[in-house]
Amino acid sequence: MRPLERQSSAIHRHHISQRGFTVGPGRDNKKGTYLHSHAVDKAEDDECTIRQPSMETEKDVGLALREVQQLYQQGQYSEALQVSLGMRDWLERELGEDHPVYASCLNNIALMYKMTNELEDAVHYYAMALDKYKRTVGTAHRSYAATLNNLGLVFLLQAQQAEASGGKKLHAMASLESAEATLREALTIRTQVLEEDDPALLSTRSNLASVLQRTGRGAEAEEMLRTTLVLVLERTRGKKESPEVATAMNNLGYLLKAEGRWEEARVFYKDALRIRRAIFLPDHPQVIVSMNNLAELCLIIPGSEAEGKALQEEILGLLSVNESGPGGGGNGYDGKETRQK
Repeated sequence: MRPLERQSSAIHRHHISQRGFTVGPGRDNKKGTYLHSHAVDKAEDDECTIRQPSMETEKDVGLALREVQQLYQQGQYSEALQVSLGMRDWLERELGEDHPVYASCLNNIALMYKMTNELEDAVHYYAMALDKYKRTVGTAHRSYAATLNNLGLVFLLQAQQAEASGGKKLHAMASLESAEATLREALTIRTQVLEEDDPALLSTRSNLASVLQRTGRGAEAEEMLRTTLVLVLERTRGKKESPEVATAMNNLGYLLKAEGRWEEARVFYKDALRIRRAIFLPDHPQVIVSMNNLAELCLIIPGSEAEGKALQEEILGLLSVNESGPGGGGNGYDGKETRQK
């Protein structure tokens, strides 16, 4: 951490410690994805009265969320969890449990449990967050849908771990069923409240396609991703290059690769990389992801090994220039919490 970052972190910790938050020991882990921060919304349920926070409370919440975000970005998930748990207790006293900010805190706790591989606890807190969001902002809300999406990914991760351990086929199947049901509900809501090219909507479609592909429904998954690509192309018509188009192409390429249709996958991977190189800096995380995806594919296609090795060498060169790393390498679908190395 640079000196300025260390000083800022210390200031935040001192401030939030005065508000009753606790900071536990941290540890380094791989980077994840995103946190929930939530503005105060008006409840759709008239029976639920939301307590309006004072300006001081809003300031304290903002400081605490920035502290959690910083710890999360540094991979210190255990420490971020301790801060979030302390924030939960403080918010319960200040705002009560029936408040969207409290629900947002529960979502963040669940994410930290997921990142420390305590998946049952993650499921528990995501379920609690859903209940609080339902009472305070209703189910037709982007925060409720985002939490459903996150919960679906935990179910998917549980299925993957059950499959990897062997002998837990029934558990894996049950987790996949839960993942599909949860992600379909999230997709229904996000389709209603978001634009077709919204990254969150693309993310849920990709996550659901991953479940479908794992359960032997590759054709349905492909249709979903191709439809997504068509819709995004229609909405971004007139734009020279679009990151949303690149994401849709990358995800379709990943599915085609998994289905063994390597040449088709390479076409989409190359187009995604071309777009990302046109709109991002050379060492941007999305560029690195596309380069890595294409490199890994080329290495398994006869006659394309040289292209794959050249891409890998280019990636190493970019990473050596930026010693801190691009913060997003890996392969798989874009825009989801799992499958990012």
